Amino acid sequence: MTSKNKCISSWNATKTNIIAFILASDGDVAEPDIRKHLKEKDNIINQGTVNRILHELQGEPACIESCESVKRSRSNYWNVTKTMHLRNIKTCCSELHLSEYEKSYITILQECSEDIFSRNGLKIYTHLLVSTSLFNECIDSGIEALLARAWNMYLCGDGFKNYYSTKQLLSDFYSLYNTDNPDFKLSEDAFIKQMEELYPKIDDISEKPFLRLFEEKFPGLWEEMSIETFLKIKAEVNKRMNESSAYSSVWKECFNEKINEKFPDSSKKQVPKVTSSKFERELNLISDGISGETIQERMYQTILNEEFQDGLKEKDLTVYKKVIAMLFMMKKQKEAFDVSRIGLLLKHFFDHDLAIGTATNEEIGFVKKIKTNVEIVHDYEESRDFKNEIRFEVLGDFLQESEIFFKFNKPLFFTDGCNDSNEVYLKIVNYFGLQSLL
Repeated sequence: MTSKNKCISSWNATKTNIIAFILASDGDVAEPDIRKHLKEKDNIINQGTVNRILHELQGEPACIESCESVKRSRSNYWNVTKTMHLRNIKTCCSELHLSEYEKSYITILQECSEDIFSRNGLKIYTHLLVSTSLFNECIDSGIEALLARAWNMYLCGDGFKNYYSTKQLLSDFYSLYNTDNPDFKLSEDAFIKQMEELYPKIDDISEKPFLRLFEEKFPGLWEEMSIETFLKIKAEVNKRMNESSAYSSVWKECFNEKINEKFPDSSKKQVPKVTSSKFERELNLISDGISGETIQERMYQTILNEEFQDGLKEKDLTVYKKVIAMLFMMKKQKEAFDVSRIGLLLKHFFDHDLAIGTATNEEIGFVKKIKTNVEIVHDYEESRDFKNEIRFEVLGDFLQESEIFFKFNKPLFFTDGCNDSNEVYLKIVNYFGLQSLL
């Protein structure tokens, strides 16, 4: 007999009452409190019987778990803390409606390191309330698994341009190395695949380990410049880029060079005076063409010539910068995904609900209002009403979330004691310390 069938066959009303009581309670639940509840509900008071049932519920498939007491107590504490528990409860005890219990939502949020005390957490909570399919799938698959799947949604959608650019960087680097090392055994496809496998942990990889990884993977990648030397040069470049006088000096140097290239007969000691509208346009084009990247490249060359001339090759510097550019692009892409992954997931389930006809009026109305907020913020931006733009961008979604929270009376932290959605709204605004924007 499978654990699922065993669970269903051995289920009884007492187990249902225990699960319901734990789900309805805040935090960990003491075993004496469970016995007290059962005495009132089922007239079961035998300590051994209750303990045996609790351990059965902790067994396979686990619906609850034993928790370490936060207080000095000899009592056992029990709780539902994982979506796995919710999934098993859903299987073994179908008469319990998990969407009725706030602990179900809190458990889902905790699994993706969120809670109701963050703006992102409130956003997810609201969508869990209005989308039955999202709520059920978070239990059936686990929200972390769903968020991991959102990576391909991102790559095939808004993230494709970044994905393509990053892949081109990797491909260009491989071609550059392979030209000088035709016997290199790692194929380009294998190399790109290995790099893509780094994405889940790219946030934790700093420049030096990333460079060391390439040094180990590609023998002879740089010949005369150590990683430490390159990072020293890079640090000096960053320092000068942040110094206005150094930045300005290099900018003027580049500007004068461009002037002399464009107008060879002009004075080399000063910028020519504007004598016509055409000449003025040329000056503006030259000025606009000097980017931060141009200044940065000039600084790299200057520092290399000033301090690191002892046999160091410019080719090494070029390769180092290409590797760092890859790290930057990968981090940029991962950051963009992290910001959008919740939204991608929520949009997927909303579209799914619309497609199969299960989207509720609350879900459709909520999404329309959120999109309306985006347009209102855009209108304020267009009219240069920055005060209202900021106010509505920060507070706008709270209005819609408050309506949903009041309707479902969840989460109680914000709805308890409130007589209408406006009171819930004010409670949220006060919690986040945004009263000054009202």
